[in-house]
Amino acid sequence: MSALQSARAALRATAVLAIALALTRALPAQQPTPRPAPQPAPQPMMHGQHAAATAQTPLDGAWRRVSAVLTAPDTNATTTFAQPSVYLYASGYYSYLAFTREPAKPLSTPATDAEKVAAFDSFVSQAGRYRVQDSTVTLEVLAARVPNVMGTSRTATFRVQGDTLVMTTEGRSPRDTTQTARTRVTYVRLP
Repeated sequence: MSALQSARAALRATAVLAIALALTRALPAQQPTPRPAPQPAPQPMMHGQHAAATAQTPLDGAWRRVSAVLTAPDTNATTTFAQPSVYLYASGYYSYLAFTREPAKPLSTPATDAEKVAAFDSFVSQAGRYRVQDSTVTLEVLAARVPNVMGTSRTATFRVQGDTLVMTTEGRSPRDTTQTARTRVTYVRLP
């Protein structure tokens, strides 16, 4: 199995688990209720259709991270991403898995602690809800590889032109935390 196939398999498994975990944590505990009367089966949605409860947004679809530009008074940096990544937006939910370096090599059986750390440190992953207002998106984190960000939200401005998405966030500069930094990340739509 190639590294790309391994990454795709890991992405599928992580996305399914992250969404299941997010939904489990997002739903309130419920008491057993009487079974409702049977309803007619819902009609299947056709490709490109979305649930009526959530209108389609320009973000909806699958994206791959291409580059990031960090601009701050004390530093400027551009990063090009060759590693696999998939960012999914649909029906008010998002999920992503992105490798931050070359994917870890296949683990031995049993895996060593060093292999586990290398695999864990090679990617970022997150899932949650999102909402769009004009050209601003707010991401509410329900599940994440790093538990510290679960339950938080962040806001970014965005623009979509054809098959290119550019998202811009502001935050603290990595070198001088009293200064503001702007990060602009570019994505391309996946077929």
